[in-house]
Amino acid sequence: MPEWQRTKPLLTTYARGYGFGMDMNGFGGTPAPPATARVTYPFTTLDGGSTVTRQTTGGHTWDYTIDGVAHYGWVPDWVEDLRIVGGPALVADLARGAESYLDSWAATRAHTTPVNLAAGRAATASSTQWSLFGSFVPGKASHGSGTTRWASARSDSQWWRVDLGAARQVGRVAIDWETAYAKAYRIQTSLDGSPWSTAASGTGGRGGTDVSVFVPRSARYVRVVMTARATAYGYSMYEVNVQAR
Repeated sequence: MPEWQRTKPLLTTYARGYGFGMDMNGFGGTPAPPATARVTYPFTTLDGGSTVTRQTTGGHTWDYTIDGVAHYGWVPDWVEDLRIVGGPALVADLARGAESYLDSWAATRAHTTPVNLAAGRAATASSTQWSLFGSFVPGKASHGSGTTRWASARSDSQWWRVDLGAARQVGRVAIDWETAYAKAYRIQTSLDGSPWSTAASGTGGRGGTDVSVFVPRSARYVRVVMTARATAYGYSMYEVNVQAR
């Protein structure tokens, strides 16, 4: 009850139900008998379609108020107990939880990956790490494959910039860092390469993939300004993904 009440504003805001689950294999407990007997038999299920009585197995008659949820057949009894405690609004949210689960799968099937506006576009940087064994030029981070990378010289103050070719709506930038990531950086945009406007800032980075989401704006150039290294090396990015949102 307290958890449902705490999250009720979110359920209302996003028009979602309250999901629940239980496991008979030891990964999670099932509800124990209630401290106070509240369920009386027979009762009608929450959808009004069935009447539930005590179940009998062999010579034993089971009772939720005594046995708790002994197996999945007692879930309706548990829901009836929740209805008594929390009222019809609680069980209605439980019913909507199953619908929300199906809605999530439907949304997943309909999802399309946003276009990476930086893929294949020309990129420049403040420096490039020299290596005998490979090329780490700026364009490697806008290659679109995620398998190549740009790497900078070994100093804190560095930047990487991509030209989108024309002014585009930009509202999301995802950076896929190599091990040499930035602990602090800024995402900046510009229509003509000068001046620059800061769209988002990142501090306390942990590497991996950093995602910055901000109010969409018109920009032709997107720049990542790095100000604090996480390692003794420079900075290195596999891919900078620029999206409308």
